[in-house]
Amino acid sequence: MTDEAVEGADTAAHVRVLATGGRAAHHGWFDAPGDPPTLAEAQDRLTAEVARRLGIGPSGVLLDVGCGDGRPALLVAAETGCTVLGLDLRESAADAARAAAEESGLSGQASFHALDIHRASFPESCADAVLLLEALPDLGGGAQVLARLHHALRPGGRLVVADLFDDPGAHGAEWYERFAAVRPGAVPMGLHELLPQLRRCGFGLLDIEDAQERTGPTLAAQARALDDQADRIAAESGPAALADLRSRQRTLAEVLAGHMHYAVVTAVK
Repeated sequence: MTDEAVEGADTAAHVRVLATGGRAAHHGWFDAPGDPPTLAEAQDRLTAEVARRLGIGPSGVLLDVGCGDGRPALLVAAETGCTVLGLDLRESAADAARAAAEESGLSGQASFHALDIHRASFPESCADAVLLLEALPDLGGGAQVLARLHHALRPGGRLVVADLFDDPGAHGAEWYERFAAVRPGAVPMGLHELLPQLRRCGFGLLDIEDAQERTGPTLAAQARALDDQADRIAAESGPAALADLRSRQRTLAEVLAGHMHYAVVTAVK
């Protein structure tokens, strides 16, 4: 994985992490239009939806690739009793995840490492479930990653991919240029690309859920969270940093809204 991809992961996460006081930078799950939970509560709901699809129990091992600050994996560990192995491109994310495990009393159930999935070596069938929570574009997508995950997964184990997906032929070159500016090194992927790759790597498809309606309010919730944290961010990082965050937030919203849709894909080895 290139330095550009690592930078891109940091750039994409920066707005959301600071705006939510350092929490995991992923979408939330909203039950209905006007649903009132905070962004943090909605993020935990999305994690619960993902955990339900993983099919993992107390004796299982969850491999979380692109684990970020570790909170989603730790919530799954607390809910199911499973053991977690989390990987992220960024050392800062792995450090934050280890700290979160200590704080939550789950350090005996979870280990987190700064490691590139393209260079990682896994024993065959070492994991009972694999999670890609908004991580696939920053990993470069593609069959190489999926083949490695298939190797690591035990027979009958599940892979859950929750992410924004590109619509084939919906964008011109200008949109892809703007996406690359917001997410350097990331590769947008459509379901029309992911599903054949899953089959070629030996996965069977269990379910596809179109979750755009449930996750769509996230962009507005992120903007509200940024407003709520504005004084803190300005005091800690300065007015220029706050202005930069607002600019990034607007750009993210413009690039993503109406151009990609959120889906949760569940596959089995």
